[in-house]
Amino acid sequence: MKCVYWNIRGVANASSRLALKRIINKYKPDFLIIAEPKIVFDNFFQLWFARLGFKLFASNSSVIPSIWCLCNVSFTPSLISVSDQFVGFSVCLDNQQMAIAAVYASTNLVKRRELWQDFNVLQGCYPLPWAFFGDFNAIMGAFEHRGRNSPAFRPMADFISWTDCNNLFHFPTTGAKFTWSNKRDPPFLIERRLDRCIGNSIWLDICGSIAVSTLPKVCSDHHPLLLEFHIHSFKVASQFKFLSTWSLHDNCKELIGSVWSQNIVGCPMYVLNKKLQLLKKELKVWNKSVFGNVTENVKYAEDRLSKIQDDIQTEGMCASLKQQELDAQNSLSKALDMEEQFWRDKSRVNWHLEGDRNTAFFHRVTKIKQKFRPISMLRNGDSIITDSKAIADFTVSYFESLFSANLSILQDSKMVEDTIPSLVDDKTKQMLTAIPSVDEISAVVFNLNRNSARAPMVLERCSFRLIGILSSKTCRMR
Repeated sequence: MKCVYWNIRGVANASSRLALKRIINKYKPDFLIIAEPKIVFDNFFQLWFARLGFKLFASNSSVIPSIWCLCNVSFTPSLISVSDQFVGFSVCLDNQQMAIAAVYASTNLVKRRELWQDFNVLQGCYPLPWAFFGDFNAIMGAFEHRGRNSPAFRPMADFISWTDCNNLFHFPTTGAKFTWSNKRDPPFLIERRLDRCIGNSIWLDICGSIAVSTLPKVCSDHHPLLLEFHIHSFKVASQFKFLSTWSLHDNCKELIGSVWSQNIVGCPMYVLNKKLQLLKKELKVWNKSVFGNVTENVKYAEDRLSKIQDDIQTEGMCASLKQQELDAQNSLSKALDMEEQFWRDKSRVNWHLEGDRNTAFFHRVTKIKQKFRPISMLRNGDSIITDSKAIADFTVSYFESLFSANLSILQDSKMVEDTIPSLVDDKTKQMLTAIPSVDEISAVVFNLNRNSARAPMVLERCSFRLIGILSSKTCRMR
């Protein structure tokens, strides 16, 4: 489903209508929210929207409304709540109710505080998947402001307090960093990110993919916003990556050692690549058959410990039960550590505190990244590609042209000598081209940051510590 929000600053003029028509024809939204139309809908050319396949289902005032909510004629949304600063409605998608609040917040601080309170009541009365979409007239911090004067602290604090108290998430927005400007010349130009989309955790859990992007700014001082979401999740090919939580298992070192000790004939780089391929294949099987599901392992360890403690309560403490309880407690602690490390690897958060269990937080970060990972649109020059097949074809052709070799350049053997001047002496050249020793390789490998970004098939520092044979055998393949 697609939803477009635009603070149009007057819909009656011809240039605004042409820009709006272009957005509708190009992006084909299912819902269209117009802020500041500056005209009553009955006084507008009603057939204009009807010809484009849209109908008005809500506005927040009968005098001079600040929000028009239109939808495709095939939809029948249900109105939930209306105020002078928002319109709340729900729509049924695949037997799931999704709620959207179209927001046009006041520029007055006191009125915005009333809006935050109304949203608190709204979420309490209607526990639905909520997305708050529109112009909030508030920013999160100075990083969302650019201009001469510093933004006021109190409005930012109120805005942050509302989102934090309700566990809301600001959806990442692609495109323009600042969605509004006062359209003045420097040094009096001020730009801010006032338009955004915010959702609750239920919305994130239900949606398979979410994408928010700004559209080109025309006729108004605001960028239009495009929200696209899908209930069904996209199936994408997963990358293989060595998880550091595997190293906590007792059999991991033995498995890697057995694979690495196989005799493979060939040049050193071929042997290394072949062993990595074999190791990848074995780790996939081992992960399913031996390592298992980390969450189920925790549940099994908890149930085992609970049963032993029940036996102690029934039969009394004895040496055998005491030892069983101690072993079960150690197994549970180890299972919790594995689960924690698993979600930490998935979330790729590297600023956490070692030893601090934040499994729920890492799990939430991982889910958020998965929701916004699919590519819903790409810019190709002045045009924007939205069709999934066209995106795939464009991506493949782009990288094919990027990595295609220019043979006329490669055949010039003296190009490097003629272009790059000689800046090092022979002694330095010899030092740079010397084969590194085992100690040098070990020092580099052991100092790698295990939480940094890595390729799909790169063994982390912890795995190298488990199997010191890797570094030594790799060095012998020279």
